[in-house]
Amino acid sequence: MELQQLFQTVGGAVLSGSSSMAITGLEYHSQRIQPGHVFFAIHGFREDGLSYVADAASRGAVAVVSEAAAPENLAPGISSWVRVPDARRALALASCRFYGNPSGEIPLVGITGTNGKTTVSFLIASVLEQAGMRPALIGTLGNRLRFSGRPVQVATPQTTPESLDLQRLLREAIDHRGAAAVMEVSSHSLVLDRVSGCRFHTALWTTFSRDHLDFHESMENYFLAKQKLFLPSENGPAPRYAILNADDDRIDAVRKLTPAQVISFGMKPRADVSASQWNCSPARLEMTIQIPAGPMEIESPLTGAHNACNLLAAVAACIALEVPAEHIQEGLRSVTVPGRMEPIDEGQPFAVMVDYAHTDEGIRTLVATAREWTKQGRLTIVFGCGGDRDRSKRPLMGQAAAECDRVILTSDNPRTEDPVQILNDVRVGLQKGSANYLVEQDREAAIRQALLDARAGDTVLIAGKGHETWQIVGQDRMPFDDREVAGRILREMGFSPADRK
Repeated sequence: MELQQLFQTVGGAVLSGSSSMAITGLEYHSQRIQPGHVFFAIHGFREDGLSYVADAASRGAVAVVSEAAAPENLAPGISSWVRVPDARRALALASCRFYGNPSGEIPLVGITGTNGKTTVSFLIASVLEQAGMRPALIGTLGNRLRFSGRPVQVATPQTTPESLDLQRLLREAIDHRGAAAVMEVSSHSLVLDRVSGCRFHTALWTTFSRDHLDFHESMENYFLAKQKLFLPSENGPAPRYAILNADDDRIDAVRKLTPAQVISFGMKPRADVSASQWNCSPARLEMTIQIPAGPMEIESPLTGAHNACNLLAAVAACIALEVPAEHIQEGLRSVTVPGRMEPIDEGQPFAVMVDYAHTDEGIRTLVATAREWTKQGRLTIVFGCGGDRDRSKRPLMGQAAAECDRVILTSDNPRTEDPVQILNDVRVGLQKGSANYLVEQDREAAIRQALLDARAGDTVLIAGKGHETWQIVGQDRMPFDDREVAGRILREMGFSPADRK
């Protein structure tokens, strides 16, 4: 592809220098540059890409894209400079063009929402697997593709990959006979143009509650960011279908704004996909749901009212994708989601669950779910709050956790903040909620205390990290997996799978 072709869809792009040179690739990280690449010098939150132009040139870059004007003297080897109004958006649109607009070749499902994105994406992907569509799964737990028929997991530092990485993943999925893609779409990615240029077949909104205000600054900005997924823009059309939560009036109001065909879901009968009856235990959830075609029986190893709603959301999306009912039923029956209400069972006479809940609404939902089967025993929660993130949600999380019989407050990725200050922020909410709590900063010691104190019939919730296998302290990422730690402690306590009745 020639340089001038690459920017035909990028409004406001001004090329200086040669425009007909052949381009071999795109990159926004100078250390990954190969000869013939175009380097996108993006002004980030911590560093300015312009500082790396010389490094990119030394590695073989032939052109630079920037919001800044070209300098009088270009670095050796740089033949062209492309000035654009927005470098992130230019990267997204150029990436789409370079990889042949892969999202237009397969149905792409985008899932946004404060909670439930990962679970719903796994549910939909499981159904599409049953339908033989070999879907790519892109999100918080990494990116799963199928190469030569075998699943391959590709790690990602973000819920939604940077636009260039995303388009590359979609092209790889198609090249390996993938016939669909399911992707978590974070509010950050919508603001930062990571999905600009994507053609979504179906967009789904799970829930909306307080989160990420350190980035968005207000709930209104947060809402408007997520709403972008359902509206047309200069970079692409609206999705064909919008799957909206009818139980949340604010989300449901988006139906008036989106030109997409709306399919609603929810526990209330007014939704297009709703639950007429359901029953859950710690190990299973069974539901009779109403869909436009009539009643459908489904069951899942996921449990709790929030997962009942997640299941309805997934069914609604699969209806939009025209998946046969038998594939929907089998896909929901066989799914597992790491770190989401994941049981830790070493034969102990009390329940232990690890979950990713890291917002006040997530904690509240987790606690309410556990109450459903903890009728006689006590409910204990171990949790903390992340550092370098929205401080205002910490006391709210404390208040939500106070609904438990016992709370053990601990550290959860303090990052560069003082762990004691984080704990003190949460204590405000615990005290307001009159919680029975203790503080143990060491996370492993906190988990150990909760398990040692547990009695038959109790439930112990370990919240906040879920699937994560690390603890971030300062700039260091140290190995730590709540699931592994809890299992090991239970075995040290003398329990074993052989003890199961």
